Amino acid sequence: MTTSTQMSGLGGLLVGFCTLLMACGGGPQTRPFALDDHRLSTDARRWIADAEDAVVVARSRSAAARADLTSVRGWLEAMGRAPALTGPAATTTTARRDELAMARISAAEATVKENAELLKLTRQRLVLAYAETAMRHDIAVYDLPPIQKKVKLQQKLYLSARTKSRTAKQRAAEATDAWWKAWRAYVAAKNDATPFWMIRQ
Repeated sequence: MTTSTQMSGLGGLLVGFCTLLMACGGGPQTRPFALDDHRLSTDARRWIADAEDAVVVARSRSAAARADLTSVRGWLEAMGRAPALTGPAATTTTARRDELAMARISAAEATVKENAELLKLTRQRLVLAYAETAMRHDIAVYDLPPIQKKVKLQQKLYLSARTKSRTAKQRAAEATDAWWKAWRAYVAAKNDATPFWMIRQ
């Protein structure tokens, strides 16, 4: 065997070894099999399809949350351009309005964070589903514990973000009630309602 042949063989072994390490360490980032692979059971195909659908849904929810945040920021900018409230109840009403604005921004930002973490979680679960399915059907070998650990960690991050999001939404709901109470008193005193109609969106 020549030196070049030996080097070529060694290079092939190194490539194969590196590929194995990547498979063991991070899990498959793309599906390592076709859904119509004859080795897969019907339940396995359904499980993978559901996991992939979950990522699509989470991605859509994340995009919608970001769009809502942009809308709320636009409303806040419109509020800043509106004429100031006037009259005896203006100070209290303005304070409730500003509190509502901050609460809505906080809730929208928390929702963006919640859905971003959910998207990460669905992606991690999909990687795990790929790896477990591949191993269960003798298609590929992966080191499952590190992948499972990532899923558990991401689930904790998501649940934490969801709790914060729910708290922020509750505060926004309370701020909304306080705003309407102040606004009804403001209107009852026959003050100018024009600023409201300019920012009501």
